[in-house]
Amino acid sequence: GWKAQLTRASGDDGVDVLCENNDGVRCAVQCKRYSKKVGVSAVRDLEGARKMYDCQEAILATSDSFTQSSKDTAKKLKITLIDGDLLAFHAIPCLEPEKKI
Repeated sequence: GWKAQLTRASGDDGVDVLCENNDGVRCAVQCKRYSKKVGVSAVRDLEGARKMYDCQEAILATSDSFTQSSKDTAKKLKITLIDGDLLAFHAIPCLEPEKKI
């Protein structure tokens, strides 16, 4: 029941996707394609963007992982973190094992 909209490529104030569900709950999503851990500044930036876009929820996703400081801050701010392992888990379809003949 969520509808999603991409923001502008630049000048998006730290949000890549805005979502809203049927109950009017808004969510700001920031995606980071990094080859290093995402630090606390990205979490703080998303919190500011969540307020700017009047969102109740926020998700920060990365292709890598998060520093402990970013995890601690996200927990306090109630920002959902999705790391590369979780992304891969959801991105890889469940395949039926090969059948031997």
